[in-house]
Amino acid sequence: MNSSEPVDGILAYFGTLLTQMEELLDKTSTGMTSSNTHTVIAGDVLWKIASQYNVSLEELMSINKLQDKDLITIGQKLIIPAN
Repeated sequence: MNSSEPVDGILAYFGTLLTQMEELLDKTSTGMTSSNTHTVIAGDVLWKIASQYNVSLEELMSINKLQDKDLITIGQKLIIPAN
């Protein structure tokens, strides 16, 4: 038995728990019970993401509490408002 196995199991459990808590907080803070998300990839720009999901740029920025339409980062998860 590897001595790191119990630690790895505990870390996996807490990782899963943290993910579930983040999802719950996202739903609670936006008032949405089910939401779509978009994970930003290289080349994404906010106005194209808004257009892709048929929402306004202002609405997308508001629900994600974004101040600058040009400031998104790769890997960032954006909440997509329901139409």
